[in-house]
Amino acid sequence: MSVKGVIMAGGMGTRFRPLTNYFQKCMIPIGDMEKPILEYIVKLYRYHDIRDLILLVGYKYLQIQ
Repeated sequence: MSVKGVIMAGGMGTRFRPLTNYFQKCMIPIGDMEKPILEYIVKLYRYHDIRDLILLVGYKYLQIQ
């Protein structure tokens, strides 16, 4: 039986303004490499061998690919 991971990425990210005026919250670039927050989250799931992910999206969902 495989474990499924759930990533909730549908919020407007009002506390991240003005960045969320341009980016969806989980797509804000962070760190030295300026990778999106979502990329770090997915890598963390993979590290724990969770490959089947469900992404719950809403606000600016078209930015997530």
